[in-house]
Amino acid sequence: MAKKNKSVKKISITPLEKGINNLLGNNRIFNELYNRTSIRLKEVDNSTLGKNCAAIVHSDGRIFLNKNYQLNASEWEYIIAHCLLHLAFGHFDADKMPTPCDKKIWNIACDIYIAKFLYDVKIGTPPFDSIELYSGKKGDERQIYDYLIEQGKNLNHHFGTAAIHQEDMQGLNKPLTYNVAKGEKNYFNVYRCRSRRHP
Repeated sequence: MAKKNKSVKKISITPLEKGINNLLGNNRIFNELYNRTSIRLKEVDNSTLGKNCAAIVHSDGRIFLNKNYQLNASEWEYIIAHCLLHLAFGHFDADKMPTPCDKKIWNIACDIYIAKFLYDVKIGTPPFDSIELYSGKKGDERQIYDYLIEQGKNLNHHFGTAAIHQEDMQGLNKPLTYNVAKGEKNYFNVYRCRSRRHP
């Protein structure tokens, strides 16, 4: 009796899916960030974000990824890491933001800080290329913010995950505050505590 040939169906994986797998599968830090919070990646289309926007992150932890945006897997890995780091570095936290705060310049300062960080640790490939990014003012987000304010820098450079002139951080108009008495210290701690209280 002859054996039947079973054709093996290959599963097609998109660059976006591969980028997610690369980031979460090969990097313990990002895997932990993702798994220990309520963050969920949501794939949306051009009508939600606009055709020139790869991703945005909300202060409540939602990350929207434009599944129609054309990037390779390494660029998607970078985009997702960038969004996760806005939350991890406390960029939505009221006590971290300058007072008064120009939200657009704060977003750009945070984007530059994250871009430098990801460049240094070599995670993913940025979908933009700017020599100025790596040769500019060094320091934390506040120092970069102050530098941009003082220098009146041309803010047309693109370091974020949204379209040019679009902020990739949504929710800056209501900065996050924490109830220290309840053990809330930062974004990830709050969502860990809440998920333990509400399984």
